[in-house]
Amino acid sequence: YNRLNDILSTELVGRYGEDTAPEPPRRILPVTFRNGLSGESHGAEATADIRPVGWLRATANYAYLKVSVTPDPGASDVSQQRQYEGTAPRHQFETQLAADLPARIAIDWTMRHVSPLRLQPILPAYTTSDLRVGWQATPGFEIAIVGQNLNQARHLEWPGGAPIRRS
Repeated sequence: YNRLNDILSTELVGRYGEDTAPEPPRRILPVTFRNGLSGESHGAEATADIRPVGWLRATANYAYLKVSVTPDPGASDVSQQRQYEGTAPRHQFETQLAADLPARIAIDWTMRHVSPLRLQPILPAYTTSDLRVGWQATPGFEIAIVGQNLNQARHLEWPGGAPIRRS
């Protein structure tokens, strides 16, 4: 639990106007910045680590986060509240398997799921996984093949960011 005070807000001051010259026409929004928001966040995280045999390890992790922000009395935020509440996924889940096989071969697999960003409809939920197969040729030399983001060719992970692409 976190109590959040004096959070940055964007306040509209005066009336908006339009400027048509030079082209293209644009809308002018006079704003000022204040610390006019308050709120709180709640969250929890749980992790399990299971080792059924000496050569196999399984871990799972779940995280929950909820952020709630409201304007302070007299504040009239026009953009930041949505940013704070909508740019963190509510649910995240990750599972990993790591196996140390005979002949110095290791296999690691990770799968993760991230829920959608509530106020960013362009960022839907996604599930992806990574796989690594390595061979320890000598104590100081390893050869590995790694595949990342194997469930889809690309996905966004944050607003305004470039898509993560599988290559």
